[in-house]
Amino acid sequence: MRNGSQITQEHSVQEQNEVQEHIIRWNRLVRICKGITNKKEVNINLTTMQTDLRAGVIFNSNSANIVINGGLCKRESDIIEALAHEITHVVDNSQQHDNMFYERMEEIRSRIVAAYVN
Repeated sequence: MRNGSQITQEHSVQEQNEVQEHIIRWNRLVRICKGITNKKEVNINLTTMQTDLRAGVIFNSNSANIVINGGLCKRESDIIEALAHEITHVVDNSQQHDNMFYERMEEIRSRIVAAYVN
C-alpha cells in the first residue's frame, strides 16, 4: 500500500512530465515557424489578453514576435491556426488580408501541421 507521500511524489513526477512534454511541443512549434519565416529569431508567447484578437505579430527583417491569446486559443488546433495566420503576415511582409493571403495561410497551416505531427 502506498502512503500519502508516495502518491504526492508520483503526482509531482507526472505533472513534471506533462510540463516537459508541453515545453517540447511548444519548442517544436517555434522551430517550425522559424523555418517557415527564415527569421533569425522567432518568439512565440502565450498569454491571456482582454481583447477579441486571437493573436498578433510584430516583425522586422531579422525577427518575429508572436503573441497568442490563450483565452481564445485553448486547443492545439486553435494555436496552430493563429500561428499560421501570423506567420503568413511575416512571410508576406504585410498586414493585408486579401484572398491570396488566405490561400497562403492555408498552405502554411498545412506545413505547420505536417511538420508538427511527424
